[in-house]
Amino acid sequence: MAGKHKRNMDKHTSAEQAESNILTALRKWGATSSDKCVRLSELGYTAFPDYDFRAPQGAAFAVARIVRSMEQRKLLAYHCDDWRRGYYLRPSQPTNPLQGLLDSAKAMGIGATPRKPGRSDTAA
Repeated sequence: MAGKHKRNMDKHTSAEQAESNILTALRKWGATSSDKCVRLSELGYTAFPDYDFRAPQGAAFAVARIVRSMEQRKLLAYHCDDWRRGYYLRPSQPTNPLQGLLDSAKAMGIGATPRKPGRSDTAA
């Protein structure tokens, strides 16, 4: 019985590099909404560009844990309907829910300005 040839034995891609490959490709493809989502197997081929996968399922399996982690960290979102299914870039959200309002007010010049200690607004 002949030994099986193991694919991709001499290759190594870190999870960080795979994530970077995925984010770069999704931005390049404009996958920023559920209208343009990308299948898991396509993300697998993108994350590991030099690898040789026997079938698309292998590419999907190779990248599944990384994509799940990115989804939990709210970098990606999953969409599934009657016509399409896949992942897309989730819009970035501020860590503080009020940060968007604060930024808008600051841009319009609204907000409290720091006062000098000991000064009063009323004229004496």
